[in-house]
Amino acid sequence: AVVSTQSTGERAIENLKWLAKLNNSSLDAIDLELTDREQIPEEQATFIQSLKDFWVYKELAIQTLCQMWLWIVSGFVYYGFSFSWGSLSSNMYIGYLMAAVGEVIAYILMVPMLD
Repeated sequence: AVVSTQSTGERAIENLKWLAKLNNSSLDAIDLELTDREQIPEEQATFIQSLKDFWVYKELAIQTLCQMWLWIVSGFVYYGFSFSWGSLSSNMYIGYLMAAVGEVIAYILMVPMLD
């Protein structure tokens, strides 16, 4: 693995060990190669190189496409419900009250689900 850092190498390794401990995984510091950002060639940071990574790392491409699809679907579902709350009930105010209760529940459940 290559670690790009602007600080000292020891500090970067300490940060990586802390992150590994936080994620309940192990870190093999022997295989790490520390480089400064100034030493990374410009062509490596280009958009084309990022697209090539999708071909090299198939799991990255699959996860990215799944996330894109989920964002689109959840956006359509949310706005679909937002524009049709009034038609869920015969009384428009009851429909919007149900929408408000649903949003409050969603806001409460969102924080634990992010972890």
